Amino acid sequence: MAGRAAATAAQTLLRRRFLVSMEVTNLDASYDWMMRWLSSQPSFKVQQMSVMTRNTRIYSNDSTATQFYFGPCTGVTHYFFYKGRPITLFRRRNERQDGSGNIFEVLQMSTIGLSTSIFESIIKEAHQHVESIDNNNTIIYTNGGGRWMRQQEPRARRPFESVVYPGNLADELRADARRFLDSGDYYRKLGVPYRRGYLLHGPPGCGKTSYVMALAGQLNLSISLLSLSNRGLTDETLMQLLNTTEARSIVLIEDIDRAFGNESGVTMSGLLNALDGVGAQEGNIVFMTTNHVEKLDAALIRPGRADVKIEVGLLDADQARRMFAKFYPDTPPSLQEDFGKLIPPNAVSVAQIQSHLFYYRDNPQGAVDRLSEFLKSCQQFENEMERKRKESVQKMKQMGNLPRTPILDF
Repeated sequence: MAGRAAATAAQTLLRRRFLVSMEVTNLDASYDWMMRWLSSQPSFKVQQMSVMTRNTRIYSNDSTATQFYFGPCTGVTHYFFYKGRPITLFRRRNERQDGSGNIFEVLQMSTIGLSTSIFESIIKEAHQHVESIDNNNTIIYTNGGGRWMRQQEPRARRPFESVVYPGNLADELRADARRFLDSGDYYRKLGVPYRRGYLLHGPPGCGKTSYVMALAGQLNLSISLLSLSNRGLTDETLMQLLNTTEARSIVLIEDIDRAFGNESGVTMSGLLNALDGVGAQEGNIVFMTTNHVEKLDAALIRPGRADVKIEVGLLDADQARRMFAKFYPDTPPSLQEDFGKLIPPNAVSVAQIQSHLFYYRDNPQGAVDRLSEFLKSCQQFENEMERKRKESVQKMKQMGNLPRTPILDF
């Protein structure tokens, strides 16, 4: 018995002295780096695999196109070589789910040695591998309960010039955001919280979210898409989310006027504290969008929470001309001008005109000739929708079921 105990103690001592190890959990961004890096390593060939698909597309004839890669299966010990060193890897999964339905996983790696530099090298190489793949893309994160989850497939960067805003508005907003990102020391010197919030408001289809996508690509930022209606989100988990946002990321809250539905666990006061309370994170940009700015409480959009407020309205003639030129760059300027002059002010959205130009993408003259007819059909549709909305409200009034406007208490 004494000999066995001595052997166990010696084995434990040798393991602690000559075995280095590293753990990576799926709560950290490095987990995805490691999984993608492992699948690319020539020496990492395993017999027990997990397959992970990316960018799956289903076409109208039920055929699919997808990208996939192979990773280590859970519950099995794997071996591979890195720079001539043997590495042992074990992927452990806790099948219990948290309140948001997330499963906890750990990658455990170990090798013989006295220094952890080999694992530091692996992490750096895995990060560089993912960065080289994502270099021309915009990374999107979404909230699952109280943590951010990276979307499997990054979005191709949207060209900044693809968003047509009135005058120099797009460039001015970009310059303001870039100046903020470069002003961390200036804010700290003044003792002012290092935060910048933007509110984009206006009718649907005018390019509010599109601009945020284009801006992220232009400034090499990721987007953290925050859904306040997520069932697993509370005031506490919201604060945790905004305090763990990726560095150099735009936090995007779309349709902020519709954020507090019946299933939402977030309160207005919780959101206000998370945005600029004592424990709020600094350094990131927050964009909020809404189609109905009149429904927002003044406390939400005051300076410090929404420092810059921009109305993104319906098309004017110059925007229409620039859109036409973007779709048909080889057309004569006179035809581009003719198209712009046919657009009545404040009558149609960017999305509506874009659909028209797509339809006539090989026929610029047809896009001009049929524009008036298209605008007339758009107006008829809007009038019909407005009539139906009024009828619906009238019926609810008669039945006594008209919902009360919620009162926000601070």
